[in-house]
Amino acid sequence: LLCAFRRYVDVVFLGAVMNIAAEHYDHKRADALWEKLVHKLGVKPNVIAFTAWSKAHLLCGRPSFSVRILDEMLSDGLPFNDHLPPQYVQALLISYHSSLSTADLCRLNDAVKSGDVIMKRDGSRWPRQEWQQLKRAIKALEEDPSSVKLHDIFHEWIVKTQSVMKTW
Repeated sequence: LLCAFRRYVDVVFLGAVMNIAAEHYDHKRADALWEKLVHKLGVKPNVIAFTAWSKAHLLCGRPSFSVRILDEMLSDGLPFNDHLPPQYVQALLISYHSSLSTADLCRLNDAVKSGDVIMKRDGSRWPRQEWQQLKRAIKALEEDPSSVKLHDIFHEWIVKTQSVMKTW
C-alpha cells in the first residue's frame, strides 16, 4: 500500500507517523514504519523525524533505545536543535541512574558538555529551564546515588508528563 502512495510519502509524513506512534506508545510500530519508509522507500529523515522516533522509545520507557536513535542521527551528520539536548540527556540520565556505570556517566557528562554549547547559543526559555534541572539532578546523583529516586531525575517535560515511567 505504501508503494502505491510513494509520491506522497516524504520526510513530513515520516515525522508525522513517528509522532503518532509515539503518542500511542507503540515503539514497535514506529520501528516497523521507520524500516519501511527509510530503509525500503528511501525517505531521508530529518531532525524532527529522528526526534519523534526517539520520543516513541522514551515514552515507552526505553531510554537506551532513545539514545541509540539520537546517536544515529548525530552519526548521520544532523545537528541537535535546542529541544534535543534535554531529551538526549534525560534518556542518558535514566540509563545512568539504572546502571551507575562509569561508562554511562562519561557519556552523560560528554552530552552535557556538548549540550551546554547548544543551550547557551540557541536555547529558548523552557528548554533552558529543563536543562538546568537536569544538570542539578546529575549533580545530586553523582554526589549521593542512593538518595536519588527515579522520579527525582524526571525533568524533561515529555518524560515527566507523558512517559509510562511516570507511574513506575
